[in-house]
Amino acid sequence: MPITTVVNSSGAQTFTIDNYVYSLQFTMLGASGGGENISPNTLASTAGGNGGATSFLGVSASGGTGGGTSGRNTGGQGGVASVGPIWSGTGVSFSTANGSGGGLSNGGNGGPPQGRRGGNGSDGFNTYVSSATHVFNNSDTETVNGVPPNGHNFSQSGSTSDIYLTYRNPNAVDGITGFTPSNGKYYELTFTTPYINSSWSFELLSNCNQAGGGGTGNQPYTFNGYANKDSTGIDLWFQNGGGANGYIRCFTVRTIGIKSGARGAGGGGGAYINSSAIPRSTLVANGFSPGNSTPLVIGAGGNNGGNTGGCSPGTVSQVSIVQVIYPQVYLNASETVIILGETVNLQWSSAGDLDAIRWPNNADVTNGNIVSNSDVSPIVSTTYTAEGYNTGNSELVSYNPESSVTITVYQPPSVDKFDIPLSILYGQASIDVEYETYYANISLTLEVFKTGYTRGPNEGNAVLHTTINLTPGGTAEAGQTTLGEASGTQTVLLAWDDFGPRSLVVRLSGSGDGGSFTTEGTIGVIIDETPDNMTIEESDDLLKDQVPVINPNSEVLSDFYQLNGVDIPVEILSDWPINVDIDADNDWKQVRQI
Repeated sequence: MPITTVVNSSGAQTFTIDNYVYSLQFTMLGASGGGENISPNTLASTAGGNGGATSFLGVSASGGTGGGTSGRNTGGQGGVASVGPIWSGTGVSFSTANGSGGGLSNGGNGGPPQGRRGGNGSDGFNTYVSSATHVFNNSDTETVNGVPPNGHNFSQSGSTSDIYLTYRNPNAVDGITGFTPSNGKYYELTFTTPYINSSWSFELLSNCNQAGGGGTGNQPYTFNGYANKDSTGIDLWFQNGGGANGYIRCFTVRTIGIKSGARGAGGGGGAYINSSAIPRSTLVANGFSPGNSTPLVIGAGGNNGGNTGGCSPGTVSQVSIVQVIYPQVYLNASETVIILGETVNLQWSSAGDLDAIRWPNNADVTNGNIVSNSDVSPIVSTTYTAEGYNTGNSELVSYNPESSVTITVYQPPSVDKFDIPLSILYGQASIDVEYETYYANISLTLEVFKTGYTRGPNEGNAVLHTTINLTPGGTAEAGQTTLGEASGTQTVLLAWDDFGPRSLVVRLSGSGDGGSFTTEGTIGVIIDETPDNMTIEESDDLLKDQVPVINPNSEVLSDFYQLNGVDIPVEILSDWPINVDIDADNDWKQVRQI
């Protein structure tokens, strides 16, 4: 679903357009002006405040002005919509409507269809209290309390001169009865300045229990009713306890209502602006790049001039921003490097305006839920890409790079060929080792050990003769046989000593991203330890098997005996003690006796 953001907190601020916005549309409701306040009784006027200006993406709406700002009882002007020139020729359209001005006492309407209405002006309610005194003198000859004989005196006092009281039908008979008889005696209340209509209210606060002439018979004296109530005044009737109509000595009346000219004016309504969808490319072309902060000013509603009589403030502006967001799939893997045969769990979540996902290049995944997981066992290094899309809008397809993850599959290294001689002759200069390996991409080493010693300092031990670092394969990724191969024939130079070796151990070791291996073989060494010829003269004067007897006191010199045809030095043993001088060095050594 699109992302809708409603901003109605007044003041200068910023709005960040989503990194993956596909299109943006907004509605601006300009601020409205506050209502004019008319104070009770004093009827003093206080103008409402102006609504603040609102702006976003080069579009603005001035606030409606406050009621009374242009003069008492004058409605505020409506706010005005303004579309900046940057959108000209871009294909973006705007619906605009200015707010209407305020009146008495209502605020102006916002620009249709949903602009902010202006604040109402106050109804200038006022209270008027007036008291009447009516004195009659029944004496034919004397003046009583300043009233001449057979005369009467009517007077009033009160809070304002705007209310006027007088009496009607003074010659009517006192005994007339009935409810507000038009031919009876009654009082007329008239307003110098009329109320706005007949909906004003009144009440009698008190009245005297005396007749107009001062008599007290037939008490009580009560209010009988009223008639002819309109915006300009009212007629009031009284009667005594017997129900007879007549004047009374005194009464006090209070009226409450709204006088003409005492109504506050309403503030101006706010403007309305609605944009069409603005494509991502158009936003960028006009300098509103996704991911960047864009200025946004929300105009405050105009304050009301006061809090009496229904006076109300204007309404703060509002900008509603609707962003359609490219689909995004966020794909992760439990492992990104595996050995051939292992399993990986793919997990994904999504955002933006999508309702399904697909795997365009990965037939081994069929799960189309927008939030889910799936196990996979790739046999070669594979990049998995989940593509989110919106079935209702073919242009809404995955936009973010996090929708792909690569699983690297390594194969354990192996040896397909390791050929060495079964045996060699002692003293041979070299041997050839033929090898063929795969996926040993880190190291490949050939080692030769001298072994099989039965005599000498290395007896019973294996001695490392040489180590040769071979060129490893180019990769351990499964399926890359050509690049992962390392093969060849390695010539190994040999070295011999007087004791052997009697065998050679050849070891081939390799390691790669997928593991390691070691293989080895033994080469037998053929050593000739039998002399080709050795002849010793016979003792002709001795019998067979007779123990030889040599006279040690005599000088015994024999001919030289040549020993040859052996690969390594050999030891001559004798059944009897003899001395041997080797190579006529005159260094006689006793031969070890058997």
